[in-house]
Amino acid sequence: MSEEEFEELIRPDSLDFLADHLTDDPEKISLKYYKESLPIRAISEQIYCYKKAVNKIPLLSKRGILFERVALEQSSCESAAKYKSSLLQGESIIDLTGGLGIDDIFISQNFKQLLYCEQDALRVKLFEYNIKHLGISNIKVICGDSVCILSSFSDKYFSWIYADPSRRDGSKRLVGLQNCSPDIISNIDILLKKAENILIKASPALELEEVRKQIKFLKEFIVVSVDNECKEILLLISNKGIDELAANDVMINDQIDDDSHDKDAKLIVRAVLINSNSGETKQYSLPYSPKRVQRNAVAKVPQKYFYEPDAAIIKSRLTETLLRERPLLFINANVDYLTSDELITDFPGRIFQIVKVMPYKKQTLKEYLNSLSIDKANIARRDFPDAPEIIRKNLKLKDGGQYYLFFTKDINNKLIVIISLKVKL
Repeated sequence: MSEEEFEELIRPDSLDFLADHLTDDPEKISLKYYKESLPIRAISEQIYCYKKAVNKIPLLSKRGILFERVALEQSSCESAAKYKSSLLQGESIIDLTGGLGIDDIFISQNFKQLLYCEQDALRVKLFEYNIKHLGISNIKVICGDSVCILSSFSDKYFSWIYADPSRRDGSKRLVGLQNCSPDIISNIDILLKKAENILIKASPALELEEVRKQIKFLKEFIVVSVDNECKEILLLISNKGIDELAANDVMINDQIDDDSHDKDAKLIVRAVLINSNSGETKQYSLPYSPKRVQRNAVAKVPQKYFYEPDAAIIKSRLTETLLRERPLLFINANVDYLTSDELITDFPGRIFQIVKVMPYKKQTLKEYLNSLSIDKANIARRDFPDAPEIIRKNLKLKDGGQYYLFFTKDINNKLIVIISLKVKL
């Protein structure tokens, strides 16, 4: 959508047409009405985006805001945006990477003023339209280079700085902060001059060991999952200090290793698990330690139930926290697969009842699956040499069905397959 198309889109007749056809097929709209004196291409894009937005930002999608396709794909989902807003409050905040502004719509509720910065003129116009439509009056919009705009303010002017650096270079997805735009690593000093607190949204593929060496004053490394899918990593940076952990956190007071750096002694690793249907949020946290905790609680054989922790817990390496008050054991010391003899209904992740555990022998496994008439299954693996697509090809299995096959190793480092059914609570 061009800026000219946007101006035509916000005409009353265009918006009325859009409202009447919001649930139609965008391709059919393009073919059927291409001769009309309406911005049909822009209208089709809005219909396409609306269908995506219904799931990604369900409440906002019902309020008549407008979208841009790439910006919508890159924006936070609604539940993650709400969580971020719970971390931020104060007098003023600047968003260095405005985009579609979904985060800002929620964050602005906790500040007297929010400064939205964005270089793309179309996205600026879209956001100005949306906040006016939503009746939001405490957001100031500036089109331009956000780092230059930030430099024009006095030191410690803002309570917070927020940024979601662009992680795309054409069709290529970027991970490292130094490769994104703006470059947070190169500009961290100026950011810390202008605000005591910074929150960075980063790729879910970002690794803690990498970023802790790059950023000083890193206080929290937060992995956020929504419905067991790792959505984003948040980096909380502050040269002021860190508040105490929230009362609903699950905390392990392990000793920090003697050889860890002083800056690491104050670093908290956190997993945030959001259920988009119930709105429930669970949090697990642990002081950072450069050495991985030894996993001594390993089952001699897998027991009756099999557990796969939520993606955020695995990514943040907090699986050990789940053993504190639950009779769980690891399948082996190297993977985040757990087992127990009793059903643990409050487990944060997926729960399965084990049907059979077998040594991995391709022909024997094929014969067993055939005996149960299993021609399709869900396949996952950890600490196993073959990729899922190779396993599926070898076993001639289709994807899906009620059975789940987990390929891994046992306590003796032998390859096994765990055949299971998902437990519905």
